Amino acid sequence: MSRFEGPLMVLSFFTLVFGLVVMISTDSHMTAWVGMEVNMLGFMCLLGIKSALNMRVLVNYFVFQSFGSTMYLFGSTVILHCESLSIATLGYFLIHLGLLCKAGLFPFWVWVPSVVNSSGWLVSYLLLGPQKVGPLLLLGVWSPCSEFLYFVVFIMSVLGGLGGTIQNSYRDVLVYSSFVHSSWMLVCLMESQNLFIFYMGSYLVQLGLVVFYLWRSNSGSMKSGKWSLMVSSSLMSLSGLPPLAGFVVKMTVVFCVGDKLILFFALGGSITAMFYYLKAANSSILSNYTFCSLDDEDFLWVFIPFTFGLYSWVYLLGCMLL
Repeated sequence: MSRFEGPLMVLSFFTLVFGLVVMISTDSHMTAWVGMEVNMLGFMCLLGIKSALNMRVLVNYFVFQSFGSTMYLFGSTVILHCESLSIATLGYFLIHLGLLCKAGLFPFWVWVPSVVNSSGWLVSYLLLGPQKVGPLLLLGVWSPCSEFLYFVVFIMSVLGGLGGTIQNSYRDVLVYSSFVHSSWMLVCLMESQNLFIFYMGSYLVQLGLVVFYLWRSNSGSMKSGKWSLMVSSSLMSLSGLPPLAGFVVKMTVVFCVGDKLILFFALGGSITAMFYYLKAANSSILSNYTFCSLDDEDFLWVFIPFTFGLYSWVYLLGCMLL
């Protein structure tokens, strides 16, 4: 490790978080754009420090992020300087596209798998989770009920559900899983910001567990040895398999969202995604794990997620009965 790596990481994290805070705490289009640029600068510094990223992938990330920023800025300028309703609608559509590009969602999702596969686990977690918070919140603030978002939910559900079935690495599974979860986030966003924050927070915790176990296993393949049971249990929770925590979260969203048609698309994506979650679990547990090697420390890492899911399930049942 270089003697400059530690301070650079701290500075990069501070820049990333500061940009995110600016994005979500302002009601100004221009100030939010500044926050996005600061956030992008911090994240690119982390890419350079923590990733085995080749220049082509780094440039690919920069080009898509810059393209998203340009569309967002142009759309904001159109809205601020045009009084015509039809032109303002075009401006909001450009803002839509810009924010979706920044979040790595349809129709600008193609850069996400290459960046995740060339990055460390920390950068992958940030890209698939926290980096979506700002753009999606802005999307909900300025266009919470756009018909275009219905189409995005449908495409992301299909893409995430079917695209993951042909993947053979945990990184790719997490990428396509994030597409399915992004469709749920958009559904929550169209209902209320509080529901979105609830779902996003739950997703970040579950994704963090998966990434932590994969980091401990030091493997990106479907064969993770000693930590395979922990990886599989956290993946099952992330997939929404009952009675784990992910299922509780999805059922809460189902009960809260009034538009059941849009829920149908998100549910379809999640059910399809079960195939590659079960594929990963089967490969990890049945092929590579020796249950008699489970020591006390390992047992705790298995026990915690299952216990959390069980108590969440009991809590949900109690709320339904009251």
